[in-house]
Amino acid sequence: MRTITLFGVALVLIGTVLLAGPAFGFATISADRGVMVQTAGDDEGLLEITDTSDGATVSPENEPTLFEVMDTTGQISDITVDSVSIAGTETADLDVIVEQDDGTYTVSVACDESDRETAATISVTLEASGDVHVVADRTTENTVSIECGAEEESYDDEFDGGNDDIDIEDDGTFEEDVDLDGNGGIAAGGDLTFEDDVELDGTSQISTNGTITFEGSVSLDGNSVVYAEEDIICTEPPEISGNADITAEGETIGCEL
Repeated sequence: MRTITLFGVALVLIGTVLLAGPAFGFATISADRGVMVQTAGDDEGLLEITDTSDGATVSPENEPTLFEVMDTTGQISDITVDSVSIAGTETADLDVIVEQDDGTYTVSVACDESDRETAATISVTLEASGDVHVVADRTTENTVSIECGAEEESYDDEFDGGNDDIDIEDDGTFEEDVDLDGNGGIAAGGDLTFEDDVELDGTSQISTNGTITFEGSVSLDGNSVVYAEEDIICTEPPEISGNADITAEGETIGCEL
């Protein structure tokens, strides 16, 4: 009788040790009655979580995927995000999106109403539910560039610049013709896109710290200048006369004369 009692106590102790074992990043794991739960490393456990944050930039135009999550056992029916933190501080102004394709989930982040301008790690608390319940905390292995304060400026009327200047903080798009003469100009901190025809004359100039894309025709005369710190992309070769010039620190694509 004593032997049986000691054996029973031993089993209880072993069970306690197993339940107290490491969860390898999972905050909690529970299961419905009759379902066996095993804890292991991410690549061998209930969820295989892959960090995809390398080179990620969050902006009004870009919603990068930070993590890919795979249901390795087919016991998960949904994954949600409980909380989001930037550099360890919880925030509610970023929008975290979870999308599912079969047994694979992607965790992406969007600016939503945020106006943050920073670079930091992003942490999320993921909650998986189904036959089992798993809560996992994850922080990006890489610093994520958050550029939510800069919004693209759009111009939907023809612009006849004369001696007028337009200064754009970040990206800008011109939907109609642009005609610059005199000493007018357009300067931008980001990318510029011209969806219609562009004409420059006099000492007018277009310059940007990013890339310039000309989707219509481009004509330069006089001492006019087009300059980009990155690339200049043309859909057709520009017409250049006088002392006009097109210069890109990166590549000029389709702009060859």
